[in-house]
Amino acid sequence: MRGNFHPHWCVEFLATVNSSIDRLWLDARGCPDHLVARIVDNAFRVLGLTPRAAWPEVRRRADALLESLATEADPTYPTPLGPRPLTEGAILVARAQLRDPDVRIQHEIWWEAPGRETPRGPETEAWPHAAAAWGWRPR
Repeated sequence: MRGNFHPHWCVEFLATVNSSIDRLWLDARGCPDHLVARIVDNAFRVLGLTPRAAWPEVRRRADALLESLATEADPTYPTPLGPRPLTEGAILVARAQLRDPDVRIQHEIWWEAPGRETPRGPETEAWPHAAAAWGWRPR
């Protein structure tokens, strides 16, 4: 760890990272590798699922991805730091990790970390000028 590190700074930084940024620059910013790995190597991201996926769905998706590896030229999966190569090992590890409830909960938490946009629903669009009415203004 370099300097005065605070996990909140790292998550805020990762949430605004452009997908073209490379990992060396990210490490130079002081974000520890283990936090980057928890976000990039998240089992749900690898399999392209959400934390709501039940075990049978996880198993079916992993099997389908393993079958598709033979036909795809250069398979990747999306992450907040850009696409990452999808390998047989990554799929097998992700499936095994989601089978263990203690490990799965960690992946559920880190799936939500960065890269998720705030949902726009009726509660946020009901009164679009509410912020201005309370004296808030855009930055």
